[in-house]
Amino acid sequence: MPKNDITSVFGLLYELGRPKPELDSDFFRRLVNRQVSDSDKRILVAKIDDVVIVGMAGMVFLSRLNQKESELYSHELIVTQNY
Repeated sequence: MPKNDITSVFGLLYELGRPKPELDSDFFRRLVNRQVSDSDKRILVAKIDDVVIVGMAGMVFLSRLNQKESELYSHELIVTQNY
């Protein structure tokens, strides 16, 4: 995920009330990139004109003991208030 997209995603998370990292921001950028590359996790973004990120959804696919297919769990979902 491009660095400016990660910054936009962080901004959306702050709108949700998530705390701003007090540690090295590069550490959190690496965490986001690790999540993007994990096959069981997804971060979807909504863009206007393929430029401005106005929304995002963070998801994880969970295996369940009583199901053959994975179950989707969305842990973050936001569209900025302007949209």
